[in-house]
Amino acid sequence: CRPSCPQVEVLPVQGQGLAAFLERSCREDNGIFQLRAVFDRPCSGDFVHVPIAFPGFTSSGGSSGSADPPAALVEQFELELTATVAKLKRLIQERTQLPTDRCILLHGQRRLHDQVSMQRATASIGTGPLVFHLATGGAYVLLRREGQGHREPFGPSSLTLLLPRCVQGARVRPMKFDPRRSLADLLWSIQAVSGLPPAGMRLTLPAIERRFLASDGTESLESLGFWDGCALEVEHDIIQETHHGDAFDMPLEVSAAGNASSLYQNAAKKLGLADASSLSLFVGKTIISNNAELSGAPLTDGTVLSAYISWSLQLSISVLPTGGTSQVALAAGFSAAAPSLATSASASSSASPSGGMPGSGPDPLSQPLAVLSSDTIAEVRERCIGALAASRPDLAVALRGSKVFATGLSAWTEHASECKSLAALARLLGHFAPCRDGARLSRLGVADGAATHLVFVPEQPLLVEIEVRIGGETRVDRRLRVPSTSRLMDMSRMLEQDLQAQPKADRPDIVNFDCQWSLLRADASSALAPAAAAADCCGSSAAGCSTSTVG
Repeated sequence: CRPSCPQVEVLPVQGQGLAAFLERSCREDNGIFQLRAVFDRPCSGDFVHVPIAFPGFTSSGGSSGSADPPAALVEQFELELTATVAKLKRLIQERTQLPTDRCILLHGQRRLHDQVSMQRATASIGTGPLVFHLATGGAYVLLRREGQGHREPFGPSSLTLLLPRCVQGARVRPMKFDPRRSLADLLWSIQAVSGLPPAGMRLTLPAIERRFLASDGTESLESLGFWDGCALEVEHDIIQETHHGDAFDMPLEVSAAGNASSLYQNAAKKLGLADASSLSLFVGKTIISNNAELSGAPLTDGTVLSAYISWSLQLSISVLPTGGTSQVALAAGFSAAAPSLATSASASSSASPSGGMPGSGPDPLSQPLAVLSSDTIAEVRERCIGALAASRPDLAVALRGSKVFATGLSAWTEHASECKSLAALARLLGHFAPCRDGARLSRLGVADGAATHLVFVPEQPLLVEIEVRIGGETRVDRRLRVPSTSRLMDMSRMLEQDLQAQPKADRPDIVNFDCQWSLLRADASSALAPAAAAADCCGSSAAGCSTSTVG
């Protein structure tokens, strides 16, 4: 992971899931979260810890106005005492992608040469960290193609892409190709059509059951068995993207002052684009405006400069109804080291501010929403709220914090009238994974408003009363306030954490739940009996709460 942002100490809060903790606390790169451990001592006496300060990784752009310069980022490295400074530079390159031939390391006022051993270099390390400098006239950034539209696939032949579930909208897409081009070149065309990053792609020709490896990259498509009209299955491996993503980044030296139009021109040239007018450059979530002053831009050595092609889209949008009041009973059975527990829960919700459409289909916006392909899901939500502010202020308020799901427009048109609950939406989608707020439409594969439909699901807070039973006898009552889109595993985790924070005096060892939930009617008074949907992992409890329907 690349140290291109300030380090902060993070701590999860009670009831917070791992994904929510990572999204709110850590640097995030399209679903890849960066965490770093700091160790207090080397693994053995033959190794040494080397702290290195990176003053070039801090920027005055976007500073808080303080007169004090920002503190230099300090990174920790470990290597053998017998190793040389040259090896330390190679470790720095592996972590930062900064070239070793431009790396300068200083200890105080003394420059450390490549042949110096670490034992000698760190003899007086207690006086402070080594200082890293990069020999460049401006900032040394890493340019990365992101999303769709960077090229127009061409060639005399065509194939059909079978895309993974992480691509939103149509997952079967045609694409032209030239059989004489290499497999490595084909990756860029697939990205232009799907938005998937080349580093995480795994390609298979299902007709001949052949999966391609990285070593096939220089081979021509014709020699690898591609033919006109073939189908190509594309999978996305986020672990593979984590390991190999840096290999696709392009180094670019940029000025630290002047107008950003020069940055755009240099980036377009590096990307092979004839025109920079459709290009949008981002550092994390921050866009660098084409006419901005670079001295205020967050450009530092090692920064990833994400390059998106931006164009206008018209998206159709619906809002899933959550109106009305409903009550259901929830049942869960736990198994642990302790005797079996049974828990029941009743959940109630107040009337929704979305206008109240119980039993009806989703509420479509009367007009398509104008967005940009480089917009994030969060920005699309804000555009939608702005469009509804005057005509439907109640619905605009309900959309704040809502979950956003994407589906194919044709599938939505066919089944929209049946989609009246979260469970029905999950069946339509085949999953219950909302789009990440920070994901950009182009990266999600949303290129054509005529092929994609967005469904907004307002968050509806529920107060859940939980009755914990041990051996059929009620021992503990708990109340938890949860969002209506919470999953059963979220409920189990929150209950376990609550019982650990406020343990029952005679049962302090209730831990490591193996939970099975079931839905019961609100008026059920008999002993708890698991329902058929007890093992449903797509949020059946939330669906039951919003529709008062028990399967």
